[in-house]
Amino acid sequence: MEQPRVDTRNVRSLRPLRVLVAARDGRFNRVAGFLLARRGFEVEILRRPSAVLDAVSRTGIDVVIVDASDSVSDTARTAAALEALHPHITVVVVADDPVDADGGALRVLPKWTSLESLVANLEAMHLGLETS
Repeated sequence: MEQPRVDTRNVRSLRPLRVLVAARDGRFNRVAGFLLARRGFEVEILRRPSAVLDAVSRTGIDVVIVDASDSVSDTARTAAALEALHPHITVVVVADDPVDADGGALRVLPKWTSLESLVANLEAMHLGLETS
């Protein structure tokens, strides 16, 4: 049974969700950072996705959005390491063309078409609601 969508636009949490956006694509960093910050998330941008593990170890990140457009296999290893070392962190993987991204069991979301949906799902997740 599908649960009804809850409108979360007027709900504010006690602490903003901290999101790390890791992509070499400067345009994606700016757009994702802008959309997330506009919704009240604390956003940190990392232009070197290879440095994600170090950045997460130094900061109190809740969610990592990592761009797999350059290398899905490297991103899959990074995501697995993040999940093993920091199980409380949610890892979201995006790519320019996820159809071509053969990550096996790794779920790769479209980088550009899902940004608004991604932001809405992060809000719902932070409020403890089911995400689609």
